[in-house]
Amino acid sequence: MFNLKNKIILITGASGLIGSYLSINLEKIGCKLILVDNDKNKLTSLKKKIKKKTFTVNCDLSNRDQITMLCNSIKKKFNKLDVLIHLASPVGTSKLRGWSTEFKNQNIENWDIAYNLNVVSLFILVRNLHSLLKKSKNASIINFGSIYAECAPKKYIYKNTKIFNPAGYSCSKSTSLHLTKWLASTLGPKIRSNMISPGGLLEGQQKLFIKNYSKIVPLKRMASLEDLIGPVIFLSSEMSRYITGQNLFVDGGFSIK
Repeated sequence: MFNLKNKIILITGASGLIGSYLSINLEKIGCKLILVDNDKNKLTSLKKKIKKKTFTVNCDLSNRDQITMLCNSIKKKFNKLDVLIHLASPVGTSKLRGWSTEFKNQNIENWDIAYNLNVVSLFILVRNLHSLLKKSKNASIINFGSIYAECAPKKYIYKNTKIFNPAGYSCSKSTSLHLTKWLASTLGPKIRSNMISPGGLLEGQQKLFIKNYSKIVPLKRMASLEDLIGPVIFLSSEMSRYITGQNLFVDGGFSIK
């Protein structure tokens, strides 16, 4: 029931940190991949690492015309879609000007970028690819969220560090969670929709931040890429066939109330 061989899986944000890891490992277990990213060079590099035939599309998901062209090209090449993994997002540490900064300097224009990528682009993708998803025996939408989709930031973690929590990030992820549930309610029973919400991912942060964060997590560490592949396989497989509309925290216990 964990067999994903020949499953056709679309991954947005495919050449990012999480996306590239998932792409490489899902290909290893026999998945047929459709990889989408707005960074053409990184996407080309990822395709070379996989070394097997994959369908890659350079697309800016904040541009609605480009999303339409992306969906049309997918529908021409594939007769079904089994899994849609939505990863494209401005992350909390994005280099957007006025994004990862203190409250008074956070740029309101970045909220538009966050909502377009985290919410609007997913809705358009699912609406346009709905006909392909319906043809799968176990269609699954996996929307990547964040602990901050439901949890408020803990100020202690960020104290005396250069890391910040953008309000636009948290709020857009929260809205994206509601869209995940809306899709589950609207598209069932043929299509399932769930969110995976990782905790803080270890990626070279300041030692003080890592220490502060790990202190409040029951498993006493930040998340790793290896922690994410299992939940993705689970939600893509028959093992999760009666699970929809859920937010799966992969956070070492950070979200315990």
